[in-house]
Amino acid sequence: MNRRYLLVVLAFVLIAASVLTYLIQTGERGLGRQARPTRSLGVIQLDATKIKNLGWDAKGLDVVFNYAASLSTDSFMIITDGQRVGAFGDLSKPYSIHSIRKPLLSALFGQKLASPTNKLHPDATLLELGIDDAPISLTELQRQTTVRHLLHSVSGINHPAAASGSLQADIDRRLGHTENQLGTIWAYNNWDYNALTTVFENTTGSEVAEAFDIGIAQPVGMQDFERSAVSYTFDPQQSEHRAAMFKMSSRDLARIGNLYLNRGLAGRQHILEENWTSLITSDFTETGLGGLRGGHGYLWWIPSPECLSRRDG
Repeated sequence: MNRRYLLVVLAFVLIAASVLTYLIQTGERGLGRQARPTRSLGVIQLDATKIKNLGWDAKGLDVVFNYAASLSTDSFMIITDGQRVGAFGDLSKPYSIHSIRKPLLSALFGQKLASPTNKLHPDATLLELGIDDAPISLTELQRQTTVRHLLHSVSGINHPAAASGSLQADIDRRLGHTENQLGTIWAYNNWDYNALTTVFENTTGSEVAEAFDIGIAQPVGMQDFERSAVSYTFDPQQSEHRAAMFKMSSRDLARIGNLYLNRGLAGRQHILEENWTSLITSDFTETGLGGLRGGHGYLWWIPSPECLSRRDG
């Protein structure tokens, strides 16, 4: 896989992460939703000449914004070379970002791996970390699940999980209700992501909100993030693992996009482990879904090669 391909993939991934239409594709309520009637959104964008100079097609942008107007998108912005190409909505208002919580959790792992005091090890097993579940305990095989398995969504563990919603039907179809060999079946499985939250908090001794604030929000200069923007969804009758839910503004979310485009650098400071972005775009699992969700790795969706071919054409 060549460098140009990786950079193009990363650009596609970051567009998905930088705008709230990503929620329509991957929200906690399911993998797809129906479009709503077009709304008037008051789009503000650069003039046509500046748009063209930044590599965008003005008419194409109109199509993008018109499509966004048909979705339940509250806030949307496109930034190129540090300039706001176009936007609508209140860019400073924190919104519930649903499944974008997963790339943010991934960023926390990438940030800790860059730390000289890191205690997180991707190949550590749940048994070694003292992680189980309740009321349904893990089997001996399932306790051999590694952190990397969870980051790749291939634990194969089908336990009830907080915030699964309508995703559960697809999880049941893929995983069934018996043991699966580790690393062999991908599923968009909230149990994996919630267990990662437990792994992170138990191993680092920090809750997600504190770690994100200190390790990422402050270094990248977020303007609207507060620790109270992180809350937990939890049902002890399902599982002991909590879902850490985020609220975030568009302009702060764009700073996450810039962090990844800069390969984990904020100014001259390495916020993320040096090869974290390369891992995301090269070490992923094929999902069988195709399109913008053709692959999934380290809690990010990776577009299929045909998406890039259409772009280049």
